[in-house]
Parts: sequence; C-alpha cells; structure tokens
Amino acid sequence: MNIDSINTTSSVAVYMEIENLLQFAIASGELRAGDQLPSVVKLAEKLKVNFNTVGKAYRDLEVMGEYCGLERFNLSCLRWYSVGMK
Repeated sequence: MNIDSINTTSSVAVYMEIENLLQFAIASGELRAGDQLPSVVKLAEKLKVNFNTVGKAYRDLEVMGEYCGLERFNLSCLRWYSVGMK
C-alpha cells in the first residue's frame, strides 16, 4: 500500500484523511481481501502522526464495514462497492 503522506494543514481531520486514503485504496483495487495493512505504529511513524490517530481510522473503517476481521489488521473481507455491489 502506498500511503506516503497526508496533508496535516487541511481542514479535514487527520484520521479522516487516513480513512479516505484507505477507502480509495480499497475502491481502486490497490488493497484486496487478504492484504496486510501496516501496523498502527508503523503507519503512524511513516505519516508522522500519533498512533492513536491511525488506530481511530482503522477502528472507524471496521465499524463502517470497509473491512472486517481485524486479526492483525488483515483485510479478510471488503465492501464490494468497487464492483458495484453494496
């Protein structure tokens, strides 16, 4: 997954930016069922944000149904909106 940076000066909350990036990666097929997400700490270090911010984004996406089975943040199921099924 290629999330290199986020806009920390944006009016959009940082956790929402992370959620949006992950949703785009799922919709575009960059992330697929079975793909391993970076750990909370690893992604936080890469983006230079607090690990709680990344954790919130991951938890929110799980609640929204973007992915489930948070066994080590492995994408075990995805919402299939990328192929038109909801």
